[in-house]
Amino acid sequence: MFTILDRGDHLAVTLEAITRDAVAQATLALMTRPDYPRRNDLWDLTAAPVFLSQEDLAPLVALVAEHYPAQATRDRTALVVRGGFQWAVAEMWTTQARYLPCAVRAFTSRARAESWLRGEATPDDRSGDPARPAGLPR
Repeated sequence: MFTILDRGDHLAVTLEAITRDAVAQATLALMTRPDYPRRNDLWDLTAAPVFLSQEDLAPLVALVAEHYPAQATRDRTALVVRGGFQWAVAEMWTTQARYLPCAVRAFTSRARAESWLRGEATPDDRSGDPARPAGLPR
């Protein structure tokens, strides 16, 4: 259903399908890792079909808020998506997640997401993401 891998400078999560249960289970598994409080994470969702509704997002964000470690030094979560509908869902997630103690951003490039996780790109740098139609404000 999901995998969590240590990628050195971050933890990487992949899902077989983006469902409320899969996201909740992966979130809890990730957040209970002893290294989670000090490790940023990247969710690679590019190969997963989306089976979430807008109503699923708020409870998932609340789950993160409820279990977020008080002593955490981590400050970023990157979502890597294909574009299209995945991009739209990721943007809704980032909007819902704006009150979490860490920044959450969507990317269509894994390399750009990893760069942002390392602090090498600005949080609002989405120029060049093919999923973002030209002419829309950033």
